[in-house]
Amino acid sequence: MASADDRPAHADDAADRAVQQDRDRLADELRDEVVQRIFAVGLSLEGAAAVADPAVRDRIAQGITDLDQVIRVIRNAVFGLQTRSRDHRLRTRIMHLSEQFPVAPDVSFRGPVDGALNPSVAARLLEVLAEAVTVIGERWAPFEITVDVHDGGFVTVIRAVPLPVPEGASSPDQHYAGLRASATQAGFRIEIEPHPDSTRFAWHIS
Repeated sequence: MASADDRPAHADDAADRAVQQDRDRLADELRDEVVQRIFAVGLSLEGAAAVADPAVRDRIAQGITDLDQVIRVIRNAVFGLQTRSRDHRLRTRIMHLSEQFPVAPDVSFRGPVDGALNPSVAARLLEVLAEAVTVIGERWAPFEITVDVHDGGFVTVIRAVPLPVPEGASSPDQHYAGLRASATQAGFRIEIEPHPDSTRFAWHIS
């Protein structure tokens, strides 16, 4: 039989689980309902921009940019909801991020990922990857994420295939620029390697 001292701890654990379940449910609704609908509206606007007058096209382009920002904010909120648990391991949090894509890619880890980075660097990496999830998810379908720790280096790679893009949509170079800027600001080195059938995104921490 549990002692009197044990009961409050068990009650706290049950309350924590209930709160986390509510957060997970809300995160799922935001990702599956709200984000997908906004993304669909953005695609529709890109198609309309291709046949609109120049003045109208500029206004549509600004609207699409605003929607992209809204999606980024929502996805960051989803990520925050899903990681406010007692498990703060880097592996777990990267797995949560991978689940933000419409189709979750294969994820693999090599080496001692947990504990390889100090907390502040790990936090910056998660922020960079959270933004990458939003940016990459708009134009590519990731099929593989690898995290490799060896010889003092920490490399995160996302491989993705391009999605069909409506005529008149923005150039991938604009997406690349944003990813490069966020990596540089965090103190990481990023490699972006476009290939005919896929694109490789790699973040290096030394």
